[in-house]
Amino acid sequence: MEKTKICNKCKKEKPLTPEFWHRHKYNSDGFKGICKECRNKSQQIYYQENKDRIIEYQHKHYEENREIRIAHQKEYYYNNKENGKANSLAYYHRNKEKYAKLKKKYWQEKKDVLSEYQKRWAKENREKVRLIQQRKYARRKSLPATLTEEQWTKIKQDFNNSCAYCNMSEEEHVRLFGEPLHQEHFVPLSKGGEYSRKNIIPSCKRCNSSKSNKDFFEWYPQYEYYSKENENFILSYLGYKQKYSNQAPFKALLLCPE
Repeated sequence: MEKTKICNKCKKEKPLTPEFWHRHKYNSDGFKGICKECRNKSQQIYYQENKDRIIEYQHKHYEENREIRIAHQKEYYYNNKENGKANSLAYYHRNKEKYAKLKKKYWQEKKDVLSEYQKRWAKENREKVRLIQQRKYARRKSLPATLTEEQWTKIKQDFNNSCAYCNMSEEEHVRLFGEPLHQEHFVPLSKGGEYSRKNIIPSCKRCNSSKSNKDFFEWYPQYEYYSKENENFILSYLGYKQKYSNQAPFKALLLCPE
């Protein structure tokens, strides 16, 4: 026979299970004397009556322990980084359809605001936009797409922030074309060139347009801004030559990709 218990407040008899009663280890039966329903109602009434005082206390406690809490959160995040990523990814895949619906609904509600924000962000972050577009395009062709923003910055520094073909500086490029130097694929994507630090060099808009998807060894020697020094430096930098003379046209440390 199922055990029951009478609530001290509502005087109703209910089954003695965790569904109806909160646990309490000091009572002989292991449960509180007041049922869950009555306790929840009492807590709601208390909160409504003391709402301002509770919120004020919570805010004060939050501010006093802000630095400690942030430190604990960071420590927990770094200690459980891999597990957290795996759990988040697994949860996302289990609820993919739900997320898609929420994303679509949010976009429809905020369409005008989000469109304006995206346009403004793209205009202010042309370098990142180009990086994202190039990476997507390479992946669509099933090619390696590993170039990072830090690697691209390093590549430009190695070429003295100038066009690899004609030596136009990025400062001059911005003044003439209103945008930073382009990411030039030494081996074109259409011919299997990967989007990585082993295949990307800085180029001005003029040189990039002229080269297009042409073969470097056929195009550059016939190009009006051809430079033998630049050719040697490019080939050495990308690992096409084992050694290179000390007379580099760019004031940079030469690091051939592995």
